[in-house]
Amino acid sequence: RALEQSLSSAVKGTYTGSFFYRHLEHIDSGKQEGRKYDPRLRSVISSFEREFRDSIAETRVACYGNIRKDDKVMWHANGQEADPEGVEATVVSDVDDSDGSFFVEPNIIYTHKLRDGDKGEVGEIIDCVNLQLRLTQKIDDTKWKCVQRIHVAGSKMAKVSFPTKEMESLLSENRGEQLSIFPNYTVFTRLVSSFCGKWQTPTEDLSLKTKEEVEMFLKEAINFHLPPYPLFRSMIEMFLLEFVDKRLKDMEKDMMAEMTLEKDYPSTLNHYLYETLIKYRTKPLIQTLKGMSDEDGKISVDHTISVLKNFGVGLKSNEKQEAIDMQFALAAYMKVAQKRFIDTIPRIIQKALMRPVSDDMISAISLTDDELEDVLVETAATKRRRQYLIEKRDSLENAEKAFPSFRSRKV
Repeated sequence: RALEQSLSSAVKGTYTGSFFYRHLEHIDSGKQEGRKYDPRLRSVISSFEREFRDSIAETRVACYGNIRKDDKVMWHANGQEADPEGVEATVVSDVDDSDGSFFVEPNIIYTHKLRDGDKGEVGEIIDCVNLQLRLTQKIDDTKWKCVQRIHVAGSKMAKVSFPTKEMESLLSENRGEQLSIFPNYTVFTRLVSSFCGKWQTPTEDLSLKTKEEVEMFLKEAINFHLPPYPLFRSMIEMFLLEFVDKRLKDMEKDMMAEMTLEKDYPSTLNHYLYETLIKYRTKPLIQTLKGMSDEDGKISVDHTISVLKNFGVGLKSNEKQEAIDMQFALAAYMKVAQKRFIDTIPRIIQKALMRPVSDDMISAISLTDDELEDVLVETAATKRRRQYLIEKRDSLENAEKAFPSFRSRKV
């Protein structure tokens, strides 16, 4: 009964009972050596689920509408018309929600001579003739390699574009007979499948960590609650672990089924899909146009055309146009799919494993009278051995009484 209560308490997250108090005292005092076992099963598994969530979130599809720190963009120093190719640049700051501005560092190395006031440290930001530079590598006592740090705001927004070459290649490699001016669901499905495939490792890691934690909890709880009879403990542990193993297989089967469904059947009825698509297309566009306007609210036509190209307006290439449209569509859908998957997998753990462990596991253990006799009643050999040891002890005690002078003698 005590074991059942501990299981239920651990799964529900209430953590009441001496089993939890004893282990938590060890954790607080640091008495346990090696890994500090934490009996708060629900809390520990929740931490695994948060790690899983963060790993899945990292597999987002980047597009111009959801630029983040560390993304790669293209920097067109002289504008997209005069410099259509541009150079790759790294986004080195978060995007400012108020105006959509951010900092980039184009992949161009400069050489800079230190001046009075420059500390000469890696990462130092210095001003140099209307340029802001970040020191990257020391050449000698006076010279450093550095990269330019650019604040992309106002009219400079027109000098940044999002790279489409990778998406153009994916579309070209996966294309059938469809024309590029039509949305290609077959290609879209293949791209979704490739991105969802990145979720398999975090899912498998979550499953393995959950399995190990549940098994460890059961062994600790059995050792704490059950009588110190090795054979009895071993048999109960065997029953419980067999029960858990069956539920774990069900859980893993359900997880893989959900993974396959996400990869092979992209679909949703959630209106959040269209809202996300519109958000990616319109919010950064409006922010950019507002940021580019002067005090009178006027905007350069050339700058406006350059910005609109980032959203697929006014391009000459069908392939580039399709790539931009696919980036926005894929980014919006994967955002919805991520949210669904991040919620679904922990619910599978709760349904297929945690609730059965809490509600059904103890009642599922059934021992026959013969099995109970085997684990609780001494065997004939054990009885003989115990009787022999009792008689030997009595004999030694009688001998000690017969020779009291030996009792105080030191060995």
